[in-house]
Amino acid sequence: MRQIYSFGYNSFQQTNPANNDDIISVPSDITGFTQCDDIIWANISSTLGINNIERKLMFWGFDDTRNKIISPTHFPAQNIMKYFGDDNGIQGYLDINGNLYGHSKKIFNLPAKCVDVAQMWTGSNVIAVTMDGKLWQFNLKNNEKPKKITAFDESGSLNPFFTNVVCGENHSLALTRDGEVFSWGSGRFGQLGHGEFTNSLEKPTSIEFFQGLRVKEIACGGFHSAVITDSGDLYTFGWNHFGRLGISSGKDSMVNCAEPSLIEFGGENDIELNVLKVACGSAHTVAITDDYRLWSCGWGM
Repeated sequence: MRQIYSFGYNSFQQTNPANNDDIISVPSDITGFTQCDDIIWANISSTLGINNIERKLMFWGFDDTRNKIISPTHFPAQNIMKYFGDDNGIQGYLDINGNLYGHSKKIFNLPAKCVDVAQMWTGSNVIAVTMDGKLWQFNLKNNEKPKKITAFDESGSLNPFFTNVVCGENHSLALTRDGEVFSWGSGRFGQLGHGEFTNSLEKPTSIEFFQGLRVKEIACGGFHSAVITDSGDLYTFGWNHFGRLGISSGKDSMVNCAEPSLIEFGGENDIELNVLKVACGSAHTVAITDDYRLWSCGWGM
């Protein structure tokens, strides 16, 4: 079993269930307490891990349904592939067969099986990707049928095949199988990555900056975004308050960075580092490089 380390806000024991401190400032091994080998969900008050060998889910932190803090509690994994939710907690999940469920019952029948899903951090809007490469949107609080999301196309010939989607507070990124990135939603802080253009976009629009590059991973924070190219380069854009973008010192005065910035890592001996994974929180960003180091930037309170 792999080791799981955690650090950060812990008032609900959602970070380290065996520690009563409100803040865990040094990474601590929680593998023995949680019996997990992966984390598949975390928000401000709760965490959900999985034991892939025994196919058990482990939940700890604040349980909204019971209105109390609970110690790590396990339940069957039920062929779950991915959870989705908002600031208030988990709202549903995607199973390995491509079906979407919410609160133990099946929700919203899509025209094709689902391969990825994400929810806006605020509100009830959910974005799904189906196996035919299409994007769909639906609202958890009404009974309207899912609506197809059409990408913006000046030429009228655009037909991207989407594979992944991520959501922030009020913006989204979607990745195609050709490594092209589309963004839409609020662009107030530059989180859509369209240069000087910081207005909102109703339709997914290709980020011109990445034309000619192949992106392999995307991530959304509350008001910022991050992408990794197939060459291992990390780019961030959006709101830079608290330094969450990790951009170089020459750009510290830039609060909103609508132009994607290549992130420089402080590696020894000028060794080139390739970024393997990236994740964004509300006001921080973390990345793993191919030398198996974890890097973080942003709000450390």
